[in-house]
Amino acid sequence: MIGAEHLSLEAGAVQGGGIPLPAVTLDELEREAIRQALVATSGHRKNAAARLGIGLRTLYDKLKQHALE
Repeated sequence: MIGAEHLSLEAGAVQGGGIPLPAVTLDELEREAIRQALVATSGHRKNAAARLGIGLRTLYDKLKQHALE
């Protein structure tokens, strides 16, 4: 099993010669994933929601939350 001790999620953390992680928040990652899904679907929200694996209502809520409307 993978436990928390196996994960290094601190900004700039390097383990085993890996690449440092950027200092981004989960909200920023979510916002970017939504933006990319909308770009990939030419703004078609139903398809973007499906691509993200979320419901359309959830996508609308997230668009509002991240000021992407």
